[in-house]
Amino acid sequence: MKRFPIIILVIMLCLALMPMKPLAASAQCIQEQLEVFSTNIPDDAEYLDVLIKMDEDDLYYTPCNEENMKQYSFDKTALAEYSTDGFVSLSYHYYVPEKTLYTDMKINKTRYNETELTWNTFSSYNDETYYSLFNGKRVIRIAVLDKDGNIIQVSKSIKMTGKKGRVNSSIDYDIGKNKLEYEYEDEQNPSLLELLLILLLLPIIILWSISPWLGFNFIAILLVSSGGMIILIERAIIKAAKRRKNKKARRDAVTSRFIIILMITWR
Repeated sequence: MKRFPIIILVIMLCLALMPMKPLAASAQCIQEQLEVFSTNIPDDAEYLDVLIKMDEDDLYYTPCNEENMKQYSFDKTALAEYSTDGFVSLSYHYYVPEKTLYTDMKINKTRYNETELTWNTFSSYNDETYYSLFNGKRVIRIAVLDKDGNIIQVSKSIKMTGKKGRVNSSIDYDIGKNKLEYEYEDEQNPSLLELLLILLLLPIIILWSISPWLGFNFIAILLVSSGGMIILIERAIIKAAKRRKNKKARRDAVTSRFIIILMITWR
């Protein structure tokens, strides 16, 4: 029974090594909706929109998504005519055949853990209107609009599909700093270093729970196998200390080596 808390500790330690998501990233393993969480919202910001890079020959381009835009009363002229760098309004110009795309552009401020934010969605949930955003090399930007429909700020570009897979999280947008945070699929998997740490820690704790002597000897073997690298690092430290005439740094390096050798040879 005394070993049970140690096993629990191992599990908690492994979980702690897993990568963290952005502030408001979805808790789902698979993102199924294009959603933007915005913070640091200026007073003159009334609407958000997604700008998508596409031309009039695109399968999903429409001169006007009237069904979607009729829910908004602001002047849509600026949004309809925007085409900087080939980016156009997703809310106004994006259309999936036989589907109705409704976007939530209105900024509705709320508070979460003392942080003021707004949550806006720009695709239907888990259907073709969302997955079509990954067709080809889609690139998007986030636009901030005032109450009259004028675009007052545009974010940097986001590649919906890149070398690390597709965007698989919500998009966190700090409007005041014009800063984006999001994750690709591969970034949500443990890195090689994290997996190696887990593989090293698990046998140490398990062996120690069976017998401290077994655990200690396993650690000693690891230290011996990596001893050559440790000595090389320490030699570099000593050389640097000599160049700087830093006797204390040299003494500390020698002392640390002595402690490591003592731990290995101690029985």
